[in-house]
Amino acid sequence: MAVFTDNRNQMYAALALDLSLAANAGAALGLLPAGAAEDAVDEKELFPNLAENVFELCNIFTSLLNKEGAKHIKLYQVIYPKQDLPADVRQVLLALGRRLDLTVEVTRYGKGKLSLALAP
Repeated sequence: MAVFTDNRNQMYAALALDLSLAANAGAALGLLPAGAAEDAVDEKELFPNLAENVFELCNIFTSLLNKEGAKHIKLYQVIYPKQDLPADVRQVLLALGRRLDLTVEVTRYGKGKLSLALAP
């Protein structure tokens, strides 16, 4: 999960990647073999090297949220599997309405799910 805030440090959006997408995207960014992602999914753990790459992907994702003339959005926090998810982030991720749910395929690695929810 990634939490994005505006220039007043108010939550702007929450991004969720399932383990499959996080592992596949992290492995692809690090030019690791697909087996590294498969191992992470099998062990239900995002290995540190993959987690570091996912952090970078989330940071890059910030550029998709910024628009000229609008509030500046920044990556506030990345929450990894087995870490506690703050209640306010969980509430935004579970809310209906201003959200986008996608299945994303990372070529030569695999598929996973991505959800982006904008805070109210």
